[in-house]
Formats: sequence, structure tokens, C-alpha cells
Amino acid sequence: MPKQPIYEELENRIQQLEQEKSEYEETQNELGKSINNYRTIFNAVNDAILIHNIQDGSFLDVNQKASELYGYTKEEILQLDVNALSVGIPPYTQAEAKAYILKAMQDGPQIFEWQGKKKNGALFWVEVNLKKSLLDGKECIIAVVRDISERKQNEEALRREGKKYRTIIQTATDGFWLADMQGKILESNDAYCRMSGYSQEELRSMCIPELDGLEKPDVVATKIQKIFQTGYDRFETKHRRKDGTLYDVEVSTQYLAIEEGYFVVFLRDITARKEAEDKLKSSIEEKNILLRELYHRTKNTLQVIRSMLVLQAATMPDNVQVQKLVTDTEQRILTISLVHQKLYQSQDLSRIALQDYLQELADLIIQSYLPAAQNISLSFESEPLFLLLDTAIPCGLVVNELLSNALKYAFPNNQSGQIVIRVSRNEAANIEVSVSDTGIGVSPGFDFEAQTTLGLQTVFAIAEKQLQGKVRFLTQKGVTCIFEFPDTLYSQRV
Repeated sequence: MPKQPIYEELENRIQQLEQEKSEYEETQNELGKSINNYRTIFNAVNDAILIHNIQDGSFLDVNQKASELYGYTKEEILQLDVNALSVGIPPYTQAEAKAYILKAMQDGPQIFEWQGKKKNGALFWVEVNLKKSLLDGKECIIAVVRDISERKQNEEALRREGKKYRTIIQTATDGFWLADMQGKILESNDAYCRMSGYSQEELRSMCIPELDGLEKPDVVATKIQKIFQTGYDRFETKHRRKDGTLYDVEVSTQYLAIEEGYFVVFLRDITARKEAEDKLKSSIEEKNILLRELYHRTKNTLQVIRSMLVLQAATMPDNVQVQKLVTDTEQRILTISLVHQKLYQSQDLSRIALQDYLQELADLIIQSYLPAAQNISLSFESEPLFLLLDTAIPCGLVVNELLSNALKYAFPNNQSGQIVIRVSRNEAANIEVSVSDTGIGVSPGFDFEAQTTLGLQTVFAIAEKQLQGKVRFLTQKGVTCIFEFPDTLYSQRV
């Protein structure tokens, strides 16, 4: 029997309802999953989230982090108002919170700092981000709250440190600048204000070239670039005071690679020091002039004595002993005079170059024995050593006696030969001088110390007594005398 149309329509309607039911159940299942996912995310975030009723500011929902942050359960928070979670005194009260909520509704998201209070009464700092949103089709305010207690503690520590260092800088006797990369002065201290005559307000409107009284702006810019590259510099320059006068400053500056980059600059007024240095230089120059004049006059006086001896000896041309005595004395005077001449010509008024002195002395002695010494060659080997006047004169006198003895006795009858002078510092750190000749030598068993001649007595007396050194003779292949002495007996006096 065929179905009646009404039954067919009823079956179709039943099938349609079953399909809609299935789709509804599936939608509800998906919605449940979404809500669970939302809740999971809601409770998993690290920031506290509190959802406010826009009418009275009460809480509609909070996440797990909010409970942990404030110390209340979710149910307890939902029964509280903002005042209970705040310090409760202006500007952190329910009234201020409602004002922020209203601004978030009207003007858009609001971010501000707030002082909260936990269940146990402990106060702490939070950063609050308010944003208007829709929940179940109704407008609400979502507050994302982040604990910034540690950041605030760090900021406070930095503030205290900054205050401490600012106090140190302001009480320092040296001037201080903080300048930007273009050389504009951002900060200064009282000490620099006193130096320059400008107020801190005036200095903040100025750049370094306006204060530098020595360098042009392009030179200052180049120096700033150099400090940026090297990180540090220290130099002297002149600055111009407000009244136009110049004064000397020592500048120490360091580049700080933070934010846009800054220069920390310390400035010291060294006008008094520079004046003292100039006076000292002038005094030293005057003393140098006097010392040179003294050396010059001493040399001239010795030359006068030498000339008088020569003139006196000329009155007794046949007296060999007198002539010999005058010649020996003349050479000794020459030895002393040459030291004063070297000091007079030198930049260093207390020391002379030993090599130059002994070389010139030896050449002068050789010349005084011409033509008898024309077949004798002289060679010189020396390290670059310097001696004080108190040591150089006795050293020269010893070399004079040794070289004169070699020229007198080592090469009879115009015999040819060689004399070698060597100067060095030995392993004991003493000055060592040797005078060697290739002459006829001495007879076996010759005792140098037992000789009564003035020359050898002078050698031992000066080398061992005055110079506190040692003397030894070698007699292989001629005669070699080696004497050594310390160069630390005297201190530099000029």
C-alpha cells in the first residue's frame, strides 16, 4: 500500500531533525574543545589576567596566575573589588581604577604602573594593560597584569646609584661634562661652572667648540671622532671663560657605547701647574746657562794654567826633567779640560758619552807625540756608555797615563805598532777599560805596582782608591792594562 504524502513528509522532517541534532552535538563538542583550549591557554600564560565588568569594575573571571600573584583563590577574587587588590590609597584606589577602565573604553588600550596588595598584606608593583573586548557578546575590560617588583627594585637601585654618583660628580673638584656625539653638552657640574663662569643652564645650550679656546671646530670634530674610535683620550688644551680669558685644562674623556652614545669628560684646571712648570723650566734654563758658563770658564782657566806652564818651561829649554814634567802636566790638564768642554757642548750637563770623550782624548794625546808617534795606529772599540763628571775625569786621567806610557816606552826608535782602547760593561756591571799595545813589552818579572814613576802611581791611586776599582796588567804580545770600576759611586746632581 503506497505511503501517504503526509507520512513521507513526516519521515523527511524526522531525518532532517536527526541531521540537525547531529550537527548541533558536533558543534557543541567543538565549542567545548575550544572553551577547554581557551581555558588552558588562559591559565597557562605567565601574566595575571582579570576580566572586569565595565559597569562597576567587578571581576567576571580571572586566570590561575592571578590567584598565584595575589594569593587568593579564584572564587575569593570574584567576590572582591579592585580596591582589595590595591594599596588602597590614592592614586591606587577603586576610583582611579574605574577612571582607567573608562579611558580604555573611550580612548583605547591603557598601560600604566600600579601598586598591588597580596592577601597577606604585602605590597608589590605591577604593570597593567587594559583593553576593551567582547565576552559572550557583552563588552568587558581585559586587564593583563605583570609583576614588575624586581624591575622596580633594580630601577630604585639604579636611581640610588645615580644619585650617589651625581653627588660625587657635583662635589668633585674637577669639572665634569656629559656630551653627545655632536659635542653638545648635556650635563655639567658645579666645579666646571666655577672654572668657566657659565651656569649649568648656559652650558646645556653650548657645544664643545664654543668652550675650546685653542682648536677650531673642525679640529674638535676630528678629535671627537678619534675618541669615538679609540674609546679614550687624555690631552691638554685651553678653554675660554665667559669673560673671554683663556685657562689651561687637562681633559680626560671616555666614550660610552650606550643608547645613542655619550662622552664622559673630566676637566682639570691646570693653570697653576702650567705656571709652575714654566717657572721651573725658566729656572732650569738659567741654571743650565750658569753651568755652561762655569764649565766654559773652568776650561779656560785650565788652559791659562797650561799656557803658563808652557811659557815657564820655555825659559828652561835645556832642562829635560822640567820639559818632561811640563808635558805630562799639560796632558793631565788637557784631560780635565776636555771633560768640561764636552759638558759645555752637551745637552746633558751632568753626563758625557764615554766613547766620544776617550776617543777625542786619545787623538789629542797622539797628536802631542807627533812626529814620534806617526807610525803608531790607534783603534777604539766601545759600547754606548755615559759617565758622570765625577767619574769621567778620573777615568780620563787613567787612560791618559796608560796611553802616554805606551807612546813613550812601547815603540822605541820610531817603531811601528798599534794601540787599542776598549770600553765595555762587564758581567759584574762595572765599566771596564783596557789599553793594549803591540810594543816591545816589559822584562820578565816586571812589577808594575812597585814602580815609583808618577804615571803608574797615578794609575793605581786613581783606579783603586778614587774609583774603588781594580787594575791588572797582561804582558803577552806587548802590554795590556785592564781597569774596572763601578759607575754608581756618585749621584746625578743636575
